[in-house]
Amino acid sequence: MQIPRLGRNLELYLTAGLALVISVLGLLDIVDTPVVAAATLGTLALVALSALNSRHQVAELQSDVDELARLVRNGEGIPSADLLLTPSRSGIGLDISGATDLRLVGVTLNRTIRNLAGEMQRRLADGAHIRIALIDPDSQAPHEAARRSVIPDDAHIFHHRLTTAIDLLRELAATPRAKGRLEVRLLQFVPAFGLTLIDPDGHTGIIQVDLYSHRFLGPDPVLTLAIDREPHWYRHFALEFERIWDGGRPADFTATPQ
Repeated sequence: MQIPRLGRNLELYLTAGLALVISVLGLLDIVDTPVVAAATLGTLALVALSALNSRHQVAELQSDVDELARLVRNGEGIPSADLLLTPSRSGIGLDISGATDLRLVGVTLNRTIRNLAGEMQRRLADGAHIRIALIDPDSQAPHEAARRSVIPDDAHIFHHRLTTAIDLLRELAATPRAKGRLEVRLLQFVPAFGLTLIDPDGHTGIIQVDLYSHRFLGPDPVLTLAIDREPHWYRHFALEFERIWDGGRPADFTATPQ
């Protein structure tokens, strides 16, 4: 029989009180010795019952722990990847309306920049700092990106996407009366994954990791990280952004485009 928590506490109080009463009665010789002996045996029985119940609880707890360990070993306690990954939407539905620090890493980021251009312009006007890294059209990176895609012989398609993205970024950099700052760096390598960081140094920041496929056949999976939920991996990818950023060359938007 399992005694409820309140019942167990009450049992302990009654046992202690009864033992005290028996001791006082025995010392004052108010009741006969056989009565004291019987009461003492009753108290010991209550103590034994409480100890037996505790052992039962320990055994039940051990059984629960063993079952949990079995589930983890068999993979039954691991959440489905469908709960962790979502399809990439290239910035559609991404809430950056209150962001003061926005950072992006990608291959061309053509669709993402187009989808976020209006809101990024508003964020720059309000004083946000935006940093964007994408591949360098004047390097071998577009050819490498083409080899990884379903169009291995058409690097010019990546050049076209990059030209469109960079033209949009040039317009964003010229946002009138902007209080914020836009920085762009060009990468001579194809990043292994995409990144979107929204206020990553704040308590409510998020990081989205785009897991690139070797051959693009549809939307890539996206993993969303939060500092309070996945602190280790959150910091890992925040540092990855800085490493990628350090490997790029600053884009000069003061020069007249060719």
